[in-house]
Amino acid sequence: MKLSIKSGLLFGILVVAVGFGTTALVQRPAFADDDGSLTDQDVGKDIYYARCSTCHGPVGQGTKGVQIPATAPALKGNQFVISAPDKMLWQVIRFGRTGARRHYDDAYADMPSFDATRIPDLRPLIAYLKGNMQKDGEAPLREPASD
Repeated sequence: MKLSIKSGLLFGILVVAVGFGTTALVQRPAFADDDGSLTDQDVGKDIYYARCSTCHGPVGQGTKGVQIPATAPALKGNQFVISAPDKMLWQVIRFGRTGARRHYDDAYADMPSFDATRIPDLRPLIAYLKGNMQKDGEAPLREPASD
């Protein structure tokens, strides 16, 4: 009996390990720097497009004046995003944000939380939000679908 429990446990650990490895491979973007290496900025940009652009816009411009009701504030040029410590951005993304905890007006819907199953590592996303997204002329990773 002990052998079957150990075998089952080992099989379970193997399945979980393979699942995490597959998730990491799926989330890697197809784009790379000139030398072929992926940077945190590349990975973060892909995560942003997959998880954040629906509400915050393809280049972080937000939806105020574009969509009624506006779903999310602009992240590009947003002083909170630029100035906040990484840990604070980590908490907002991981746990979401509602009501009085906001640093902007209440015209937007509550920010949902993105747990580790949706975004396992937030460091590349935060690097992109504070880095390349803030540069003028930053283009979207993929062109938005036209209707």
